[in-house]
Amino acid sequence: MLRVAADGRLLFANPGAAPLLSACGCKVGEAIPEQWTRFVADALASGKTVAEEVCCETTWYSLAFVPIPDMGQVSIYGRDVTESRRATAALERSQREFRAVIDLAPDGITIRSGGRLVYVNPVFSSYLGCTPQDLLGTDLLRLVRPRDRERVTHQWHGNDADNTFQMEVIGRDGEPRTLECSPSQRLEFEGQAAYLNLFRDVTQRTKLQAHLLVSERMASVGMLAAGVAHEINNPLAAAILNLEMTATLVDTLRQNPADVERQLAECADMLADALEATARVRQIVHDLRLFSRGDEDRRTSVALHPMLDSTLRMAWNEIRHRARLVKDYGIGVERVAGSEARLGQVFLNLVVNAAQAIPEGRAERNEIRVSTRISEDSMIAIEVRDSGSGIPTAVRDKLFSPFFTTKPIGEGTGLGLSICHRIVSGLGGRIEVESEVGRGSVFRVKLPVAQYERGSSAPPAGSVRRQAVRGRVLVIDDEVSIGRSIQRLLRDQHDVVAVSSALEAIARLRAGERYDVILCDLMMPEMTGMQFHAELATVAPNLVDGIVFITGGAFTSSATSFLDEVPNACLEKPIDQRALRALIDARLPI
Repeated sequence: MLRVAADGRLLFANPGAAPLLSACGCKVGEAIPEQWTRFVADALASGKTVAEEVCCETTWYSLAFVPIPDMGQVSIYGRDVTESRRATAALERSQREFRAVIDLAPDGITIRSGGRLVYVNPVFSSYLGCTPQDLLGTDLLRLVRPRDRERVTHQWHGNDADNTFQMEVIGRDGEPRTLECSPSQRLEFEGQAAYLNLFRDVTQRTKLQAHLLVSERMASVGMLAAGVAHEINNPLAAAILNLEMTATLVDTLRQNPADVERQLAECADMLADALEATARVRQIVHDLRLFSRGDEDRRTSVALHPMLDSTLRMAWNEIRHRARLVKDYGIGVERVAGSEARLGQVFLNLVVNAAQAIPEGRAERNEIRVSTRISEDSMIAIEVRDSGSGIPTAVRDKLFSPFFTTKPIGEGTGLGLSICHRIVSGLGGRIEVESEVGRGSVFRVKLPVAQYERGSSAPPAGSVRRQAVRGRVLVIDDEVSIGRSIQRLLRDQHDVVAVSSALEAIARLRAGERYDVILCDLMMPEMTGMQFHAELATVAPNLVDGIVFITGGAFTSSATSFLDEVPNACLEKPIDQRALRALIDARLPI
């Protein structure tokens, strides 16, 4: 400690101040260094302590100038901070070097602390079409596609925190990009606990893989096209013939109303046959849609047995000339976690392979058995067992290798089983095979049980409740015949207006027309159902919740994402009239 007069003379120094006196070259009774006199004056003038760091020769001191106003003097307390400054300088230098290294890294890098981004390298910001400064302070989860946020949070902090995973982010251009994220690494960044992640843009790779999956699935469907066409043509021929005969009979009734009861009874029978035939066509279209839809990445709770039934119907023409089909579905096996489209692709491939392992003819002597059960490890096991030729041991280890096939040239891509293996593994399951030459094969797929069930947007058909009031319903569909059909169906219970353009519907709503329920086709020219939804939020926001989307199922990726994000119900065409009435009734006041 030193004591200094107002004129800058050193009045007193305790023994501990000797190193400081030596370093600055001053003595008691003499003037302190000129630089210090300003600090002394500032302390006396303000009446407050003045803190400064000064360098004496090669040593740095932290000095506190404490005023003693009634004596006109200042006490100086000093502390050697040379090592501390060196450590700080070394830390700053290492941080600069660290930033320089990761700024030049070929992968995207982020550092987050307290849930916010505190560092972003240029590569990561380029994924989103912005600058690193634009992202600082942002919650990284806010950049993730909404449907992925819960999963990403779990994979960062849950049991999967040590595994690389993929996530989708939305760039400034609104386009999603698929990033592969490394496990989080703990570190200290600028004095704070933080987490570092590496990201790699795998958008193009993911698109190529998706195209490969779809191509393989379509190849399977194409191979079965002749059988599917046969299955459609039979009921279609019956439906057309019965409708033509009904139309002829109606014309006869108009000209000659004699024997009305008998002829009406014949009309009713023919229409019933036509309805039964079209129901079969509807089922085939549903099965085809399972294999052509573009939502294979969406994981949901899948009803296992209906999905297997669709698969077996698709493969039936391939099976029936070779073997008897036996379905052995276990009790309590209901739903698995996964994607209906991808699982359909897996089991179609396995069933067709099983059929092709059996020569045509003598179907009564061969069997393909599809069974389900809860396995010992609490997963759901689905087995496809055939009585075919079997697989040699030397070949078995190569079955799931890409481009490996035992089929003749031109009869297989060699990708089917490798894709099946990747799909099942990606869903958290596994696929096993047992086989003996001459005694057939068993392919066993094990999948996790669904932990949740995706809520249905439509009330159960049996829960229709009739309302005492008539509702006002607006139908928007560019297929005029569909709009007219819905109008005829509902007009006894509701006031229905049908238009063929979303633009016309918006014009009516701007003019003040109001409706309880709006049935809107999703994919239309000029203005889509998605654009109508956005426009209605401006024109009449109170009507947005009353929209029920209807669709033929030809989704684009944007349409699929849209339906995931909005709470509105959606009905697929052909429309089930009971489900439609139930949806409308549920939206009307009691």
